[in-house]
Amino acid sequence: MGPHQTTHRIVMFSDENMWDIFSDSQNNICYRSLKENMGWGNPHLITTNAKEEFGVCIDQDGKLHIICLSLEGRITYMHFDGDTWSEQVLGEYNIKEYDIRYPAILVLENKIHILFVFGNPWDTDIWTLYHYCWDGENWIHQRISDFTGDPEPTPYSYKVYDRDIHLSYRENSEGIYRVLHMKYHTDLQKWLRLSDEPIVEYKPLNSPMELNMYEYVLEWINKAQAVYREHITIAREADELRRRSMETKRRWELILEELEDFRIRIKKSQNKNPLKRIFQSILH
Repeated sequence: MGPHQTTHRIVMFSDENMWDIFSDSQNNICYRSLKENMGWGNPHLITTNAKEEFGVCIDQDGKLHIICLSLEGRITYMHFDGDTWSEQVLGEYNIKEYDIRYPAILVLENKIHILFVFGNPWDTDIWTLYHYCWDGENWIHQRISDFTGDPEPTPYSYKVYDRDIHLSYRENSEGIYRVLHMKYHTDLQKWLRLSDEPIVEYKPLNSPMELNMYEYVLEWINKAQAVYREHITIAREADELRRRSMETKRRWELILEELEDFRIRIKKSQNKNPLKRIFQSILH
C-alpha cells in the first residue's frame, strides 16, 4: 500500500458490540467502538510501529485475533479475550531484502490459520505464499506455493468450504495471467494443488472482471463442488434404493417359495386322507 493509506476492518463480537479496527497515517493500529445512536467513539491504541496491512477475525467464542507486521520486520500475532490483550512474535525478516504483503487470519475448528505473501520485490518477481497454523500447542508453518508475480503482487483470495481452506492467486507467466487454486485439507493438515493447469488463463485486462477474478473463481469452485456433492448424494441414494429393491425382490421370492412349499404340503396331506378325497369329489 502507498503512503498515508489506511486499512479498516469492521468486526462484531458475540454481544453485538461492533469495532472498527484501522491503521492510521502514523503507523498505528487502533480501534473504535460503535456507540448506539452516537456513531463511532474515540480511537484506542492497539499497537504502534505497524505497517498499514493487517488481518483480523473473531472466533466462535467471540475472541479477537489480529496478525500484523512491524516496521522493523516482525510478524506479530495479537489476541484479545474480552479483557486482556496478549501478543506473540511469530518470526522476523530483513526488511531491506524482503517484504510481506496481505496478512490474513482465520480460525477454523479451534485452530488459528495465518496467511501472507513473502518475497523480494527489489531483486526478483518470485513470491511465496506462506501458512502458519496454531494447533493448540505449537505454531506449524509451511510454504503453500511459489509464483511469479509483479513487483506489486496481486492480492490472493480465500474462502472456507466444507472444513477446508480454498485459496486462489494469480501469477504472471511471460505476460499471461494464470489463476491457480490450492486447497488446505484440514484432516491431512497439508496444502494440495488440485490441478497443475490454471483455472483461468488470460492476457492483462483493465476491467472489473480482472479485479474480481479471484472471487469469480472461488464462487465457481463452490458451485462446482455443490453440484458434485449433490451428484454423489443422489448416486448414493440410488445405490441404496437399488439395494433395498434387491432385498425386497429377494424377500418376495422367498415368500413365493414358502407358498409353493405350503401348497405341496397341502396336496400331500390331501392324498393321505381318502375320506377328504371322496368328499371333495362329491362337491365337484
